[in-house]
Amino acid sequence: MKKNIEIVAYFYDDARGRVSALRFVDGVEIRPLRAYAVDMSFTSTQLPPAFFGPNVLYVAAVVGRNSAGKTTVLQDICRIIGGEQPKTSGYALVVREEGKIRQITNRKINVRLDGKVIPEMGRSRRGDWNVVYYSGGYDPLGRSRALVTESSRASFYDISDQFVCQSDAGDDFTDKLLYLEALAADQNRSLIYESEDELSREIRLTASVGYDPDIAARDLLEFALTSLDSGPHRTRLLKYLQPKESEIALDINFAIESGLVFKENSHFLLLGDLDYFAFLRRYVRRYSKGNITDEPMAFALAIGRMTEIVQEARHRANSGSAREKMSRVLTQFDAVLNEMLGEDFASRIEALVWAASSHNATRIVDGGMAMEFVLSGQNISTNGRWFDGVIADLIKLRQEKYSISFGFSGISEGQRTLLTFYSRLFVRATRSNFKGCTLLVIDEHELGLHPEWQRRYLQELLTFLCSFSSERFQVVLSTHSPFLISDLPGNLVNVVPHFSYNTKPTFAANLLDLLLSPLFLENSTSEFSAAKISAMLDRLREATNKQAVDDAAALLPLIGDELIRNFCTIRVKEKLHQLARHRD
Repeated sequence: MKKNIEIVAYFYDDARGRVSALRFVDGVEIRPLRAYAVDMSFTSTQLPPAFFGPNVLYVAAVVGRNSAGKTTVLQDICRIIGGEQPKTSGYALVVREEGKIRQITNRKINVRLDGKVIPEMGRSRRGDWNVVYYSGGYDPLGRSRALVTESSRASFYDISDQFVCQSDAGDDFTDKLLYLEALAADQNRSLIYESEDELSREIRLTASVGYDPDIAARDLLEFALTSLDSGPHRTRLLKYLQPKESEIALDINFAIESGLVFKENSHFLLLGDLDYFAFLRRYVRRYSKGNITDEPMAFALAIGRMTEIVQEARHRANSGSAREKMSRVLTQFDAVLNEMLGEDFASRIEALVWAASSHNATRIVDGGMAMEFVLSGQNISTNGRWFDGVIADLIKLRQEKYSISFGFSGISEGQRTLLTFYSRLFVRATRSNFKGCTLLVIDEHELGLHPEWQRRYLQELLTFLCSFSSERFQVVLSTHSPFLISDLPGNLVNVVPHFSYNTKPTFAANLLDLLLSPLFLENSTSEFSAAKISAMLDRLREATNKQAVDDAAALLPLIGDELIRNFCTIRVKEKLHQLARHRD
């Protein structure tokens, strides 16, 4: 039975050899005593009960400049919980376990509670923890494994792009489909389904054959023509290819006899204007008892997968089995469908074709080589049963290594960012059935979102977490966004790398005041514009005539800040007055 564990505070030795402190709960006071020694105490809390929601304990933020160490702090907390060595040389993570205060420390930093030593938390107790870590962005040369290994005692879930992108991308796409289905079925007003005019957005899912069917058919024909003995099988193949294409049949015969079939730039079977796919369809139709050849996408999937199978077998030492399979394909196509393509292939394809052709919300595009489905609340709620079947069939085909590529259309990059995070978290929460308290660690997820969506980010996150009413969460996030900070009390906003924590009231603060505060900016103007204004003032000081003053003052109409513009205007008037006195 997992227990309720929450992190209270974190102390670490920063790059300058100083102790930095972060608070993650309300009502904590921290006082430095001496080098590497601090004392904690609990005071009355400022926040009302269930401030963030009935099942969200606290949301705390870490802010700081680029390279200040925000990501390292979050990752080190995960490593410490997972029993791995953090990057910092000294650390103490103070936690609350069922109301009792414990610490995880390497004993370099001495942390006391009201002057008393805090007991250490044993490694065996960390199995009571659930931790989910998310960070956007993918670096091909970055870490190649999960942040915390699977051997960790804690239940750790790394859903960051860096880790997921190196695992099964097909499973990740499946997670997105499952979450979109859940959102649409619940008529959820998520940002993911919201469009510019505040109407429900139509997101379209396209499933298409991931290779050229004509090339797959050509590969299969070439394999057959060069692997089969010159007996009845080859004769039968040529017979069904040549009724109206006698010249092509002669070319094929000549290519076989001269051994030119696989030569580079061959002008026989490799001619670009030959429709090998149509030839193979015509031939296979002679033996097929079903209607698989009547559906281009189904036939393309079948031929493509068969080509992959026989080409794999061809490169093995035991090539006789490949010839035997190919021989059976050429004599009785249906007899080997189940063996080579899977027992349910034909029925699954028929279900997909029926779904794509029988509902107004779906259609077949690109000459039958792709299926497009509309993912909207009305569509899914009306046709929920067949939608579940379509998703299940597509996922199953993908898992069986059929070359199907998926893609979304009608979705913005901001929506894609949210969909990636929430779908992964949704699947982990529903499958893992978190017990106790789950620590959710989010590293700068708001990057790439429009300011309006940043303003709504925390409300969206809390709405999502509160939908899992039987589970409890604590959230720690890093951010560069004043929009997120304005939703958090100041005592839960941590600035790195400093010991003194934030004392500025931030909750419901004016966004412009927050942006211009030391939490984010040192100056009210950007560096480029500040340099231009400084250069203009230098030119004014050096001006010796009215024309030089006018040239320098040409920048004035561009300045947006009224105070700065007025200041510069006064300097211009003073310079003109000074030049006039000199002339007199």
